[in-house]
Amino acid sequence: MADPVSRPEQWGPPAPAWSFPHPRPTPYHLMLRTWSYSWWRPVVGILVAVVAFFIGASLVFFGVAALYALFQGGTWV
Repeated sequence: MADPVSRPEQWGPPAPAWSFPHPRPTPYHLMLRTWSYSWWRPVVGILVAVVAFFIGASLVFFGVAALYALFQGGTWV
């Protein structure tokens, strides 16, 4: 009788065949096209990035301008 501790196949379910995120090898330029890919996601991502950039750049610009006006004694107009 074999010792059950020495048999790794009894430690849990068998490992599934490796298929994440693709069931077969995929070229590099198609790696992001998994089962959850939709054509609109990159478009929305680019639009969100552009809007976030302009909002962030505006906040930084007005913050620096406010600090400059505060330390130079200028007006806020």
